[in-house]
Amino acid sequence: MDPTVTFKLVLMGLCLLLSGFFSSSEAALFSLSQLHLHKMREERFPFFSHVERLLDAPRRLLVTIIVGNEVVNIVLSATAAALFISLFGERGEWLAIAAVAPVLFLFGEAVPKMFGKTYSMRLSSLVAPLMTLVQKAVFPAVWILEGISGLILGSFRKKETADSDALMEVEFRSLVDAGHEEGIIDASQRDLIHRVFDLADTPVEDIMTPRVDMFCLPVSTSPQALRRAIIEQGYSRVPLYGTGPDDIVGIL
Repeated sequence: MDPTVTFKLVLMGLCLLLSGFFSSSEAALFSLSQLHLHKMREERFPFFSHVERLLDAPRRLLVTIIVGNEVVNIVLSATAAALFISLFGERGEWLAIAAVAPVLFLFGEAVPKMFGKTYSMRLSSLVAPLMTLVQKAVFPAVWILEGISGLILGSFRKKETADSDALMEVEFRSLVDAGHEEGIIDASQRDLIHRVFDLADTPVEDIMTPRVDMFCLPVSTSPQALRRAIIEQGYSRVPLYGTGPDDIVGIL
């Protein structure tokens, strides 16, 4: 086989592996929740410090992955086009697109991302040191692109903060459920914590009775009358007032 053809095939294979590396790294690192990170810290996963440092600057990490992935995909496409043109002439360009596109989609994107999502903790600890080296190697380009993206997305920071708060609630609920499954907190504590979050989304009118509709009795009411009124109304708690409904002196 022509050494040039061999070199191009090897280069294409290497680029495909690197594309899979960047895609799987993105899926693994960005699918880590606070619960995952807590578990990795407790179980002393190797290179966990690298994972934490990368996720401390998520925008920089994402830009690094995009830069690396785009570079290797461009090199792969250009090499494939040159190889196919040398073998099949002018029609080789279209043959290269037809051959490379599905292979790149399958083995450079879809499969690696599904793998990274499935084995996020284990894979993150493996790719974090390599991703740290890549980040340092392409730092000038990452720094420029990160600055540009920061300017463009500056107006969306308020919405991003709101979305992050919602995500933190979901993750905290997951931590509570995991703690219950591990026996750290009991069912009543878990339910109480969940109700605290639910309370923030509950309208006041759903849990409070307007004053004009409130059932209350004067404190001077006889025990027999109190008993009869409570049975008729069916309430478990009845406010008792002194001089008027605004003067609540106790709850029966």
